[in-house]
Amino acid sequence: MTGTCRSIFSRIVPAFAWLFLAVVPVQAADTVDIPVPSGVIYPGQQITTAMLMPRTVPLAYLGRVSVFAGHPGLVGKVARTTLLPNRPIQLNQVVEPNVVQANVPTIMRYEKGPLLITAEVQPLNSAKAGELVRVRTRFSKMVVSGVAQPDGTISAGLQSGNLQ
Repeated sequence: MTGTCRSIFSRIVPAFAWLFLAVVPVQAADTVDIPVPSGVIYPGQQITTAMLMPRTVPLAYLGRVSVFAGHPGLVGKVARTTLLPNRPIQLNQVVEPNVVQANVPTIMRYEKGPLLITAEVQPLNSAKAGELVRVRTRFSKMVVSGVAQPDGTISAGLQSGNLQ
């Protein structure tokens, strides 16, 4: 009889222990807040802080998936796909914004030492900072290439330091 009691006891105690562990809330050190959309964010929209809210997830979740863990890397980027409310934002769902827009007149600069030449040009394609962009000059209608700069201008005269 003691063997039977011991056998039943050895089966029941672990089951109750597992139930107890399932009911006990996860401690704060085991969780982290990640930014999620507070509403629907459509493709092409630039993400702002007002569009995001925190969501608590287990710390182990960040090791399994590629999602943004904080606001700084996310704010200012543009949604590639529709971002749904309260869903984690994956790294491949957002991109850097274009600094040069196709068919929007912009300034092209050529700098060499003290020489600075600027011209108004029409970009033929959109580009992010550091990307190659083809442009048509306004007066001669020639097509030339340059590198988009973070300030929205285009740098002419390709040099190894301009490409990333």
